[in-house]
Amino acid sequence: MGIPGIPFSNHDYAPFDRSFCLTDNGITNSLVTLGTGSYVSEIVFDLGNRVRANALIGRFCSISGNIAFIIGQNHSYRNVVSTWGFDGIDFMKKFLHNCGMDNLEDFSFVPKTDPSANHYQVIVGNDVWIGRSATIRGGVRIGSGAIVGTRAVVMKDVPPYAIVAGNPARIINYRFDEETIKKFMAIKWWNWDLKKIVQNIPLMKNSEKFLETHYSPELIDNSAQIGGVRY
Repeated sequence: MGIPGIPFSNHDYAPFDRSFCLTDNGITNSLVTLGTGSYVSEIVFDLGNRVRANALIGRFCSISGNIAFIIGQNHSYRNVVSTWGFDGIDFMKKFLHNCGMDNLEDFSFVPKTDPSANHYQVIVGNDVWIGRSATIRGGVRIGSGAIVGTRAVVMKDVPPYAIVAGNPARIINYRFDEETIKKFMAIKWWNWDLKKIVQNIPLMKNSEKFLETHYSPELIDNSAQIGGVRY
């Protein structure tokens, strides 16, 4: 029987970014950073061997219930003899102890060589909507404005404003065309002062008028100069 996950939920709709420590049996296992206005019905952190993990969730995200973040449980499988946990030092120490070989002199730990084999962080951008019962693998980045469908299993990065669904999740559409997405990513309205956001609520239901009011080419130029964040 597997180790139960660590649940996290928050419906405060707080007007500021904040961080939370998740504990299990008195041990801090995970840190969640939740952006302004974002809410989480429930995320269950399913942590391999209770690794320390980190989730960064941006601003104004809508995250439904029964979401699973599967972190620290990815197995190496490329160019390896076995997919078993021979490359996990804590795992192997426990195994050797159970085998009565704690002091095995010729045992040498070989660290993971596949950089994609084990990830300890999930990054969710801003204005992201994640549907109920979705599963997100450790190491995944979900771009701002994206939509993750109900029961989707996300195994790789999701571009900004993409709509993904299925198992494994695939891009089925984008919310806007490429040029419009670039404009929204340049405006980054989620970083505005809260008063400005509230004042622009009437424009939130009309993307064309919103862009007419707030977009200018200089925004993209300035974003590129400072290395604009993709997610």
